[in-house]
Amino acid sequence: MRPAGEFPARWTEITHRRPRRRGGRPGKNVRECRLLPHWPGLASRLLCSPRVDSEQVVEIRVPGELTHRTASMAARLIWEQLAMAPPRLWLNVESVKSVDAVGLAVLAQATARASAAGTTTTIFPSPIVYNALFASGLLDRLPTDKRRATERPEPDRIVEVDAPRSVEFLAQTPRLGLRPPTWEELRLLNQWAHDAALDELVGSQLLAMCRHLGPYHPDFVTEAMASPIALTLLVQPRHPGAEPVGFVRLYGVNLDQRFLFLETTIAQPRGRRVAWGIEATRLACAYSVEALGIERIETKVYAYNTLSANSLKRNGFTLEGTLRQARMHGGRRWDILVFGILEPEIRDALAGDGFAAMGFWSSPAAPLSDSADATPAPSSFASASA
Repeated sequence: MRPAGEFPARWTEITHRRPRRRGGRPGKNVRECRLLPHWPGLASRLLCSPRVDSEQVVEIRVPGELTHRTASMAARLIWEQLAMAPPRLWLNVESVKSVDAVGLAVLAQATARASAAGTTTTIFPSPIVYNALFASGLLDRLPTDKRRATERPEPDRIVEVDAPRSVEFLAQTPRLGLRPPTWEELRLLNQWAHDAALDELVGSQLLAMCRHLGPYHPDFVTEAMASPIALTLLVQPRHPGAEPVGFVRLYGVNLDQRFLFLETTIAQPRGRRVAWGIEATRLACAYSVEALGIERIETKVYAYNTLSANSLKRNGFTLEGTLRQARMHGGRRWDILVFGILEPEIRDALAGDGFAAMGFWSSPAAPLSDSADATPAPSSFASASA
């Protein structure tokens, strides 16, 4: 635990007031924050106090991108500001042009934490973020305000999230890591999309979309790399020179009701024998619970794909139902098996795995309540590292 009032050096900051002058927004009496990565002691003495001014409005700006590449930095900055207990916190994402499920999860979790701490939060969304909140089920839950900067008062203090940074793995074990595909690696998805035997085993909608539209069609690129309700992660063995062996996909992500659907595809037959799919599924479930705050995961398997069905059972999934004769294969009809797993079951299954913490916060999260104005009760859905 970091001592109270002490902040990581990378995020330490000094505030100052710009001189008041007539006319125009730059002359307003606004505090700006500048990062001083090498002066943590001085910054702590100048900045830190038990509580900020009683009427202070702190604005956190996220420029350009609210995705897995900025989520951790945004969460850390929000956490530091909440530690000073500001009465009002503005999350300014009106310049964001790219958003994914990870970035939306940070917005939801930040709002819940602020509410539990007695801080009133307002989100100023860009049109892209607004639409993403609607798609993920969060729009009615989060306190959004569509006023632009010229239509609202100046905040007392402004801090800004750093520019996006590349992330090697969103989650990893000693054997493998999960990471989003690069532009060039969309060719791998195209290669797997044209594997008829693989299609018979998994029936992936993502691969079907790639097969019919092509790997660089804008709709497919958005679905594979920039969806607010889906996250496609390549399964990457961690030994030198290894190429991805498949992917896991978290889709239909509903951050309000906290459920999603899971698809695991291991393209290489040898990869199926060495159990890449079992480990990748466990890791994806852990990330879903800790980073996204998910409480239910559902997946479907063709009844003739006994290897996948057995893998799910090994990972703690429960057979919840059967879609009778819903699949035609090999000249006959087959059932589709519906499996599900809940957050406590995921934690029980992962208890002995020793996975590193994957969340964004320093204490248990608070869930969103049914009322946007209500103070949520504590929850333990996510453990996290600062």
